[in-house]
Amino acid sequence: MYKLFLIEDEELIRTRIRENFDWELHGFQFSGEAPDGEIALSLIEEIKPDVVVTDIKMPFMDGLQLSRLLKKQMPWVKIIIISGFNDFEYAKEAISLGVTEYILKPVKPSELSETLDKVRTLLDDEKKKIADLEKHEQTVKDSLSVLKDRFLLETVMFGKTPAEIIEKAYAFEMDLRARFYAVIVVRFEGDGKDSGKEYLETLKIDALIKRLLSDSRNVLSCLNNVNETILIVLDDDKGEIETICQNLAEEITSQSKALISGTVTAGIGQTYDRLSDLKASYEGAVKALEYNFIFQGRDVVTEDDISHLSTVDSGLKGINAARLGEFLKFARVEGIDAFLDNYLIPLKKTDLSKGVFIRYTYLNTLLAAGRFIEDLSGNAEEILPEINEMGRDVTELYDFESLKSRLHVVLKTAIEFRSSRNFSKYQMQVGQAKEYINQNYSNPSLSLADAASVANFSECRFSTIFKQESGYKFTEYLTKVRLSKASELLKTTNKQTSEIALEVGYNDSHYFSYIFKKVNGITPTQFRDGIG
Repeated sequence: MYKLFLIEDEELIRTRIRENFDWELHGFQFSGEAPDGEIALSLIEEIKPDVVVTDIKMPFMDGLQLSRLLKKQMPWVKIIIISGFNDFEYAKEAISLGVTEYILKPVKPSELSETLDKVRTLLDDEKKKIADLEKHEQTVKDSLSVLKDRFLLETVMFGKTPAEIIEKAYAFEMDLRARFYAVIVVRFEGDGKDSGKEYLETLKIDALIKRLLSDSRNVLSCLNNVNETILIVLDDDKGEIETICQNLAEEITSQSKALISGTVTAGIGQTYDRLSDLKASYEGAVKALEYNFIFQGRDVVTEDDISHLSTVDSGLKGINAARLGEFLKFARVEGIDAFLDNYLIPLKKTDLSKGVFIRYTYLNTLLAAGRFIEDLSGNAEEILPEINEMGRDVTELYDFESLKSRLHVVLKTAIEFRSSRNFSKYQMQVGQAKEYINQNYSNPSLSLADAASVANFSECRFSTIFKQESGYKFTEYLTKVRLSKASELLKTTNKQTSEIALEVGYNDSHYFSYIFKKVNGITPTQFRDGIG
């Protein structure tokens, strides 16, 4: 509905026009009136109508004078001149002022209707053009933001020369010149049980980071993936940059605890004096995050914190992960103690005064056993509940014997699970079928017959075996894979729902939305917007 203002010095004519015309039928709201241009001007400035209908001949300020002022002050207003004088000079001047329409008295309802319909169509067209322009500008802005994130991501992950970095940064209107640089990596981990909830929590973390950075001129951010944000900190004072990194990381991790149920941790790389060393700082931050599990109660770990762990790396490199994998595949429970005695020899040669070495060995072995169970299509967290208690569990590890005792339990559980799975002769075939599905989920025609052919089974036989081995029906597993990829695309791209539907194997975007809501409880649009 567009607002309309009427100006006419003859009260009888003004009343007749106002009362005897159905404004709303033609898409207008009658918003005010005045007897002359002088009185009208202040009211128009207050009401801000879309259309002004004015008599041309009035006392104090006539319609042409008013039109001239309105075109300067409110150029978007459409003006319709009503005149009782069939005078070419008036019409010519009105046209030169940019008046939209010019009609003669006495005003016929049919003529006013036709004129207002023309003006409404003109306003609709302009409104659509403005909306299209705003949409285009937003698309350009979003695309620029994506390109900017990609540039920053490539800079820290793959490295570039200083000249390349500075030149590209200028193109994105960023000034990366400073004396010192450091990188923070912020990582979010959910419980893995509810992807919709986890997505909403990533939105909260993203909003928190943006709020904390809103007034900062020396911190840039980019997303590495849905659950990881990279922050680049630059300053001319080395002490100041280290303070900024520590305070910012602690603010993010501490404030996130009140917002989400998942875990947010941060790793801080060393400070460097060259742009080309951003990659090194990023790698240090990632390494700090990888070691953070051995620092009990710490959400923020710096590269300096783990510098002494080079002793761990050199002292423990004899603990061969490959040997552990082979043992889990073929050994019996009776051989665990002998294996551990040999497996842990390098640890005995290391300074055990630091509990960090024991925790490091225990957690690495526990996670390796968990991966082994997952490879056998088991649920590691259910079979090895120690994984869920890693943070609290390791505080009870004090010496070599307590470590050996704890690892004996872990290896025994993994081997017994392997033995329980040995009745199946079909793990390899089902694994091949899963891999085929994971590689071809985007094909709308992907069928049970295709997967059965890869596994070299009949459809009926394959359907039974696949459910038995994976815990999912074929269609359930395919849907799980497709919706997982769709969730990632909804979070990390600006693609439309219809495009994402096609990309993950659904020809019908409405059916895709139906399946997405059925599984996740919310529509793809609500998922993207954080509604649920």
